[in-house]
Amino acid sequence: MTINTQPVGYKAKAFEARNLIFFFLIALGAKLILGLLIFFELPQYPLLTVPLFGILCSPSVAAFIVTGLTEGKPGVRALWKRFWNRNLSFKWLLVALLFLPVLRLVAGVLTQILYDPSYPLFEKESISAIIFGVLIGLFAGLQEEFGWRGYALPRFQVKWNALVSSIVLGVITGLWHVSKYITPGAIAFGSNFWEWFPWHMLIQIVGYTWIYNNTKGNILAVVLFHASTSYAVGNLDIWIYLGVMLIAAILIVAVFGPKNLVRQRPEDVVGKEKVHATSD
Repeated sequence: MTINTQPVGYKAKAFEARNLIFFFLIALGAKLILGLLIFFELPQYPLLTVPLFGILCSPSVAAFIVTGLTEGKPGVRALWKRFWNRNLSFKWLLVALLFLPVLRLVAGVLTQILYDPSYPLFEKESISAIIFGVLIGLFAGLQEEFGWRGYALPRFQVKWNALVSSIVLGVITGLWHVSKYITPGAIAFGSNFWEWFPWHMLIQIVGYTWIYNNTKGNILAVVLFHASTSYAVGNLDIWIYLGVMLIAAILIVAVFGPKNLVRQRPEDVVGKEKVHATSD
């Protein structure tokens, strides 16, 4: 492994296959260890608290470990600064927070129209339940997004376009989450894996890569989007919801282009690529 400080933005300087393999071995391997501990109900002594917390946060922990080994302190600081990037525009802040809830609301309205008008569009939830859901989503975003989007996605986009990178990363992150559906006592994100997985793949496009690239690699933006996946807006039929998301994904790819999922005028392409290649 060699020191290779990565550029600011959504695309790295090199693919770095060996470093990526090391990153995924840590991230996926740590999750496997945690799953085995839960499955075999091993005693959780206080001394295991810190290691288990690190395992739970394995994608972000793995990103900082590999970055530290390959880029040193400057690389670690640069990765952290991409979370506190102040260049996040108000427009993309709103997109990160509200785009997915709006899609859910549209799906809820369509469920009312197409299935059962008497079915309640909204259910009353306590403020504490809403706050708890948002906090869980923020924690999940922090534990994952320095790794998935901060480390892996920029390197994937050196080898593949944004659309293909989203699909490849979606499959890998899906494997990371699969323990939620096979580990006894674990809390799953949906009624079953085969309903959750298409949703998971679609939000790679209708959210993560799209927002990440349009905010020039802002990790805070994708952490906030991750939080938005944890609070529900409206009752809906899951297949109508997936249909709405699929239409949104097709429109995003058609309008923004599969190469970067970023709208670019032809004369700006060369200039913007130079910006993304600027060193930290």
